[in-house]
Amino acid sequence: MTLSNTVILEVDGHEYIPRDIHFHWGRNDTQGSEHSINSRKYSLEMHIVCYNSKYGSVAEAKFFKDGILVIESVEVGVKLFWKRKLCAFNLGEFLNVDALRKGSFVVYNGSFTTPPCYEDVTWVIPLKVNSIDKRKMNFFREIQGLDGRLVDNYRPIQPINTRKCLVG
Repeated sequence: MTLSNTVILEVDGHEYIPRDIHFHWGRNDTQGSEHSINSRKYSLEMHIVCYNSKYGSVAEAKFFKDGILVIESVEVGVKLFWKRKLCAFNLGEFLNVDALRKGSFVVYNGSFTTPPCYEDVTWVIPLKVNSIDKRKMNFFREIQGLDGRLVDNYRPIQPINTRKCLVG
């Protein structure tokens, strides 16, 4: 899902423009997220991919340390068209903006989770987990791809290596 350039986030003196929202989910409630909180994985994770406005696009920004910011939220939803049915989700109620404002989040430098996995991504992860009801979660699990149901579209948890996680 592509976003318009009407929203700008200011982070550490840089303006970031949200450009894309995408989701990762699993076939059951114990897998699907690409991050874990206190070693626990969740059924769904949303990524809001933002680029630094000084670069002009995600394609250009992905090569710079301050180029990409991804805001992540687990167990969330969006408006979803599936087999001519609409399952309505309100993004605002699932992204925990208050947690971000109050400093209840983790920030670390990592990579995109989809190939080619560029390394210059700043991740912002709220520590409060949001919930989605079973019916809405099942809409995701019933999405049909070219090869059948689209599930387990997530990358396994990666080693932290020497990355530093800063708690906000």
